[in-house]
Amino acid sequence: WLHYAHELRVRYGLKIDSAMLCDVPGVTWGAVPVLADAGIKYFLWGPNGLTQVGFTNNFNGKAFYWVSPSGKQKIMVWQIANPNYCSPWFTMTDVRPWLHWFAAKNPNYPYNIMYVMEGCDAAPPPAYLPGIVT
Repeated sequence: WLHYAHELRVRYGLKIDSAMLCDVPGVTWGAVPVLADAGIKYFLWGPNGLTQVGFTNNFNGKAFYWVSPSGKQKIMVWQIANPNYCSPWFTMTDVRPWLHWFAAKNPNYPYNIMYVMEGCDAAPPPAYLPGIVT
């Protein structure tokens, strides 16, 4: 996907400094220098915590800088606030109750914004979503 991003930069003059990976249970430390050297500053991650392989750390929606093994590169990583990719959205028709629950459970959440993944695999976004995005 970095090659495709490079092609878009060259062909259309786009600034691409963020990447996203979802439905994958983990990312290796070696991804940091690869992404940083490709001009990526921000990495959004929606891991699949339901997988049967590996372990997914839950950062409770808090962003952090991930430094490369050499210490020369870093990228800002922001993992979705819910520990399982798409969950709890499978049974919801409105995400607002979950957002209120999250705020009550995390009163010291440091941001006035939240990274929420809505939708799953090939499913379309729900009709209510544009009405709550500000």
